Amino acid sequence: MRNKNDKLSTAKINLWNESFITSISTIIGFFISIITVIVITRFLSMNDVGFYFFYLALIYLGIQIPKGIGTALKKRVSSTDDEIEWKKYLTISILLTFFTLIIMSILSLSLFYIDKYIAINITILGILSVNFTMYCYSVLKISMNYLSGIGEPGKSSEIKNYVGNGLKILFISIGLYIYPTYYVALTMYGFAYLIAGIICLYVSIDSKKIEKPELSYIKEIYVFAKWSIPNTFLNDIYNRLDTILLGIFIGALSVSYYDVSQRLGYLASFIGVGVSNASNIKISGMYESNIDVTDITSKSISASTLFAYPFLIIIILYSEFIIGFVFGSSYIGAKYFLIGLVMQQVIKCYSMTHESILNALDVPKKIILPSITALISNIITAIPLIFYFGGIGVVISTFLSEIFRVIYLQYNLKSELNDLTIHKSIFTQAGVFITLLTIFYIINSVITINSIITVSMISIVIILLFYFIMYMLSSLFREIINDIQITN
Repeated sequence: MRNKNDKLSTAKINLWNESFITSISTIIGFFISIITVIVITRFLSMNDVGFYFFYLALIYLGIQIPKGIGTALKKRVSSTDDEIEWKKYLTISILLTFFTLIIMSILSLSLFYIDKYIAINITILGILSVNFTMYCYSVLKISMNYLSGIGEPGKSSEIKNYVGNGLKILFISIGLYIYPTYYVALTMYGFAYLIAGIICLYVSIDSKKIEKPELSYIKEIYVFAKWSIPNTFLNDIYNRLDTILLGIFIGALSVSYYDVSQRLGYLASFIGVGVSNASNIKISGMYESNIDVTDITSKSISASTLFAYPFLIIIILYSEFIIGFVFGSSYIGAKYFLIGLVMQQVIKCYSMTHESILNALDVPKKIILPSITALISNIITAIPLIFYFGGIGVVISTFLSEIFRVIYLQYNLKSELNDLTIHKSIFTQAGVFITLLTIFYIINSVITINSIITVSMISIVIILLFYFIMYMLSSLFREIINDIQITN
C-alpha cells in the first residue's frame, strides 16, 4: 500500500504550464469546430443543420456512462504511479464501457415510439449514425482520461483538438461534398474521434500487454463511478437540455440558431477548460500525497475566467456583426442567443473548475445535488420561458440555473476545504470587465463599425488592455505569466 505522504508524480506537474498547453489546444479545437459548423451551414439547409445538432445532442447524452467511467479512470490512475495498476484500471474501464454502449444502442430504438410527438423527425439513418458515433466518441473519452490520469492532460487535449478536430473538419467536408446529409456529417464526426482515441491509447501505453484486473480494482472504479456516472449524465442532460427542448417545442430552425451561437460561445471557456483539466490532475496528486490544496484551489477557480470576461465584452458590443460574418446573414437573428450563451460560459468556467476539484478530492457525490437542483430548476423555468420569450427563453433559464449551481458547488467545496476563500483576482477581473465594457460601449456608440478589420483590431485592443491591467493589478496573473515563461 502506498504511503499517502509519498509525493506522486501528478502532484509535481506544473499547473499553469499544463493549463496553458491544454488551453491553447482547446481554443484551436474550438476554432476548428467553428470552421466545421461553417462547412455544415454551407452544405446543409438550416433545417438539416438543426437535425445535425439535435442528433448530436442525443450522442452526447448516450455517452454519459462512458464519460463517467472515464472520470473514475482518470481519478484512480492519477492516484498511483504503478504502471501495472494503470493498465488494470484501463482494462476494466474498457469492458464496462463496451457493455454499457450495447445497452444504450438497444435503448436508442425506443426513440421511434416518440417520433410522432415531437417537432423533429426520428429517422433510421439518424439513429444508426448516432450509435456509430457513440462508440467512436467513447473510445476517445476513455483514452483521453487515461492519458490525462498518468500525468499528460496537455497531450491528451492536443491529440483530441489537433488530430480529432482536424480530421473531423476534413472528413465532414469530404463527406458532405460527396453526399450532403446530416447523418453523413455525424458519421464522419465519429470516424475522426475514433482515430484520435486510438492515437491517445497508443502514446499512453509503453507495453501492449493487457493486465487482468482483480476484483478490488473493479470495486475502486465502481466506488467513484457510482457518483461520476450520474454526475456526467445530469450535467450533459443539463447542457443539452436547451437543444432538446427547442427541438421538441419550437423546431429545427431555433435549434440552428442556438447551436451555431453556442459554438462561438464556447470560445469564452477555453482557459476554463485548460485550468479545470490540469487542476484536476494536479490537485488529485497533491491530495493523495497529503499536501494542502486550499491555495491552489482558490487560484484555479479564479484563473478559469481569464479569457471569458474580455470575450464577453467583444460579444456584447459586436454580436450581430460577428455571427453574421461567420455564419452568414441568415443567422443575424441569433445575436441574443450568442450574448446569452457567452454570459452562461463565464459562469460555466467557475462551475466546471469546482466540479473538477471536487472530483480530484475524491468526493464526486458532492457534485450530484447541485446538478440535480440546477437541472430541475432549468426544466421548471425553461418551458414557460420558451412560451413567453420564444427560443431565447431557454438561454435565460440555463443562465439562471448555472448561477445557482456554481453557488451550491462553492458551498460544497468550502465544506471540504474549510479555509477556502474567494480569491481577490475574481473581483479584479469583474472590475476590469465593467470598466472596459463601459469605455468601449461609449466609443462604439459614436463610431460606426462596419468591417471585420475594425472589429478585429478593437477586439485585440480590448483583450490586450484587459491583460495589461490584470498584470498591473493581480499578483496571481503575474504568477501565471511568469510561470509559463519559465517553463517554455
